[in-house]
Amino acid sequence: FLQKEMSSLLRRSDVVGYGASHPRVAVVVVVPSQPESKGEGYDEDVVLNGALDSVESLFQTTDRNRIFIVTVVMDGRGKVGTFEAKLQDIDAGRTKHRHGGMVHTHDHHHDWQMEGESKKGEEQDETHTHSEKIHTLYNEEEIGVAASRNEAVHFINVLSRKHEEAGL
Repeated sequence: FLQKEMSSLLRRSDVVGYGASHPRVAVVVVVPSQPESKGEGYDEDVVLNGALDSVESLFQTTDRNRIFIVTVVMDGRGKVGTFEAKLQDIDAGRTKHRHGGMVHTHDHHHDWQMEGESKKGEEQDETHTHSEKIHTLYNEEEIGVAASRNEAVHFINVLSRKHEEAGL
């Protein structure tokens, strides 16, 4: 029931803004550490791409104004250059994302549409920028998925308190 209610709330386009009557969401994505013995079937690219797909899907289906923050926790990992670059592309709006009912991107991606064509409900928009919504936490030493999630929630709570104190 709660999942259905949250899904319904996130899909509403009439609720934009901030405050108690206009809630925003905070999302935590944990990228688990690499297992010491990479057994048969383990694929590092699948793990990293799965995390990227989760973040990108959130921006494609949720109005950016409704997203407070997306915290990606790299458990037992340092920075991964290509992973970071893709997160920055998502954060900067260079991938499909939503503003109300409109889906658009800020760079032309040939794999999404042909030159000069625009899909229904999508447009190219270079006239505005976005605030940063994605923050990555690095746990160089593995602490586990649950502890990583708790660390991210603590960070989000501190950030939320600071925003409330500032009247944002």
